[in-house]
Amino acid sequence: KQWYQRRVRGSAVEPPKFRSIVQAVRASMYVDKITRKPSQITPVDVSPAQLMLQSELNNWDIDVFKYDALTLNKPFRQLFPEVLNRYGLIKQFKINLHHLENFCGLVEQGYNLHGNPYHNAIHGADVLITTHNLISTTGFLSWMSEIEILALLFSAMIHDVEHTGTNNYFHICTSSPLSILYNDRSVLENHHIST
Repeated sequence: KQWYQRRVRGSAVEPPKFRSIVQAVRASMYVDKITRKPSQITPVDVSPAQLMLQSELNNWDIDVFKYDALTLNKPFRQLFPEVLNRYGLIKQFKINLHHLENFCGLVEQGYNLHGNPYHNAIHGADVLITTHNLISTTGFLSWMSEIEILALLFSAMIHDVEHTGTNNYFHICTSSPLSILYNDRSVLENHHIST
């Protein structure tokens, strides 16, 4: 109290000193707690899928099938924004969340277009989570710029969009419309990126 009164009157006085950082943090938390009004605390409705992401996203053993079931086969709408948020990329690049959600919905539609049992949205989500864990746990993050991280995460998410369930050789041998469009060169890869 004396320190505050001297501070308001303008005399230069040292602020109170704490014995440790822990003591200072506890004091600030206590002041915050007693000054906060109950009306300022609003409960947040968090979906089970979001809770799963918050607790298990950095876990190599995350159950992607369970996560997909919790999202009703729409894994990217919560996953991709959550991953981008972990790196501060939404704020850094001023990404519009509404546009991001719409884009993720289109990616999910693309993955499910051909009813492919393997190259589907679950596989895309698994690759995105694995890429996130590789970046965040191996030290690779310190070697990358923000735009490189965004590009890597983005490419992990879309890497098999609209996969037909067949390979490039099949498309070339059957002269499929895709092989003709891409002149028999990396047919599926060119299609995934151009979709």
